[in-house]
Amino acid sequence: MEMGKNDLTYSKQELPSENSIPQTSKKRSKKKVFIFLGIFILIAPIMILVGEFLGFISAFGFFKGGEAKDIPRNVQEVGPIIKMQPLTVNLKEESGRNYLRITVALEIGNKKFVDEVQSKMTQLTDLLITILCEKRLDDLKQPNFKEELKKEFLEKVTTHFPEGQIRQVLFEEFIYQ
Repeated sequence: MEMGKNDLTYSKQELPSENSIPQTSKKRSKKKVFIFLGIFILIAPIMILVGEFLGFISAFGFFKGGEAKDIPRNVQEVGPIIKMQPLTVNLKEESGRNYLRITVALEIGNKKFVDEVQSKMTQLTDLLITILCEKRLDDLKQPNFKEELKKEFLEKVTTHFPEGQIRQVLFEEFIYQ
């Protein structure tokens, strides 16, 4: 089969244009990219949330999996808290014009000791007043006074309660003048 000269010539309308072939493939590849990005944008957050929930990743700063081992195991839970009545006590000063207003809360070591501590609240209040009346205004201004007062009170409390029943002394109000 021989081809003649006329067989290879085409009219301009029959020939595909040079720009039309790449344009369709460009349009198709752009469509594929947009479809891929759309699917990725929809699926990626779901995968991150599932990974966070299952503990495989820590995308939002939450402790998951092995990271919780860094938290010390000997941390005790806060026990029941009993709030004492607010006290206003005159300080040991010659002028007698200085006073301390204090509200104390006691952390109890175990729930079973709450009733016993509440039944001895009068003795605890008396003990606290006795300790505070011996303090001077200059004592209250010392940097570590509050911590020393907590220790002193806890040491004297052990005469009324076995050690560990009252775990901690907390100040809710501490105003002096």
